[in-house]
Amino acid sequence: MSRRSYPERMQVCLNGHVMTTSSRMYPSLMRDFCGRCGKQTITGCPGCDGGIYAVSEGAHSPAPDFCQHCSEAFPWTRSAEASRVEAEAKKLKDEAERSIEALQRVFSKFHSIVRRLRDRYDDRETLDVGDEYDVQDLLAALLVLYFDDIRLEE
Repeated sequence: MSRRSYPERMQVCLNGHVMTTSSRMYPSLMRDFCGRCGKQTITGCPGCDGGIYAVSEGAHSPAPDFCQHCSEAFPWTRSAEASRVEAEAKKLKDEAERSIEALQRVFSKFHSIVRRLRDRYDDRETLDVGDEYDVQDLLAALLVLYFDDIRLEE
């Protein structure tokens, strides 16, 4: 028979850091605020006040993601999702900024590139950019330096 015959409430901060998996057995480990992140700690679901119970036995049991009483997500689950969404948004923003910088480099030097193609060494035959289609072809060739997916205009 297990030495515990009743379930033990966990104490967890709002970011999901576990203070203790046995709040009744080890009240000395209880804290009002997390020592790692400073967030408030709880022992019950904010939605239904049902206890937070360890997912598995042991001192290092992770905090559960959902309340076993009302099935609401605990605050740290939303925090993890928000962090994931923020990281993805930052990644997309960084990619967009790099793309814009690459386009600015190409466009700011485009006229110089065209002039160099016209003024070739030893009066060789010129590569002239004479119309819109020549501009599109040259731009597509230059953009291959920075982008993998270059599509022709339809």
